[in-house]
Amino acid sequence: MPKELSSPARMSVSFKYWDECADPEDMEAMWNHPEVRTEWTDAGETEGQRVHLSRDPDGQPYLTQTEMRAVAEIVTRRQFDKKLDPEKINWYGSIISYEDSSY
Repeated sequence: MPKELSSPARMSVSFKYWDECADPEDMEAMWNHPEVRTEWTDAGETEGQRVHLSRDPDGQPYLTQTEMRAVAEIVTRRQFDKKLDPEKINWYGSIISYEDSSY
């Protein structure tokens, strides 16, 4: 998954494509996530090609709620053998992201 995050939703360095911050195994897992596949395909992305990161109005890359949820599910499944609830991880990330944006 993304290697450097300043908060769960905002990248600390300026990546343009997902594959610049995720390895091939992670990209495959993201494409295999049905909601991510739908979101990316609807945005004009094609599997096997570089996937653009979403950008906020200031041009900063960010993870969508769908992407955050998928990252939480993938990490939980791989690292914690489903002992943690990915929905709670996503919820915490959303709260932190909201708090960061309120400054």
